[in-house]
Amino acid sequence: MPTNKNSASSPAVSSRDNYFWYLEDPWAQRFERSHWWDQTSGEQPNSLAAAYELARRHPQIGRAFQEFARRSWFGRGMGLHAEFEAKAAQEIGNRTVISLCLIGLKSWSQLSKNEREFWIDSAGRIKGLKHFNRRICRSLDLRAKGRAALQFSDHLNAEGAKGESLYQQMVEQAISREAVDALRAGNLVFSIPNDLSREEARTLLTREYARRRRGRRSPQKRCRWQSWLSAISEFENDCDRYQTAKARTFTRYRRIAEPICFEANPVKAVGGF
Repeated sequence: MPTNKNSASSPAVSSRDNYFWYLEDPWAQRFERSHWWDQTSGEQPNSLAAAYELARRHPQIGRAFQEFARRSWFGRGMGLHAEFEAKAAQEIGNRTVISLCLIGLKSWSQLSKNEREFWIDSAGRIKGLKHFNRRICRSLDLRAKGRAALQFSDHLNAEGAKGESLYQQMVEQAISREAVDALRAGNLVFSIPNDLSREEARTLLTREYARRRRGRRSPQKRCRWQSWLSAISEFENDCDRYQTAKARTFTRYRRIAEPICFEANPVKAVGGF
């Protein structure tokens, strides 16, 4: 029976029990939940890692895991040529949910560089954080050329002028897709000459950005991501010690996790345009 693409990414009222899903079978042995951020040595946490750790524990993700656990692509990570992402996109209507179904069994400290980039690119806006990494300013044409090159590899028989024309067409379609995705995410889209000095480019972009921002409200305060990680630690330590969480600990954890919404993050075309 076909799966409803919206089922795993549709919000639902989460009861108390739904927050314990990854602490119980069959996920307790598969879901890596070491509190790496509490260690004095090793990797230091940041807002991106905190958002990942909070999102992958969310009851909505638990429902997605339950629904898609038997799929061949579940928990497989990136895959060659976005193979697993493309398969997941046929059934799931949200890119953040797709990424968590592919890599979310791992803690942030276990993710490869490519898997972290995958999360960054698919996370959208979570808990009031805007695009919270270097992709806040990205080159759409370079990303488009990368996507077009991936698609073009399926047409290696095209040679000469025909091949060049096909590749250029794919690049232009990919640029359009990237620009639309950026606008849907609430970003500004600029075009700038490629023969400027660094100082000229900085001046031009600063002036244009200020003009576009004129009259808009000031950015909202960023959420304190440090409190997300400490709430996770307290909640799970309680569960390990008492087989459940104290009312105060659970209430704090739920207040932080419950507002997460995975809705405003449509699926991009994968491997096509």
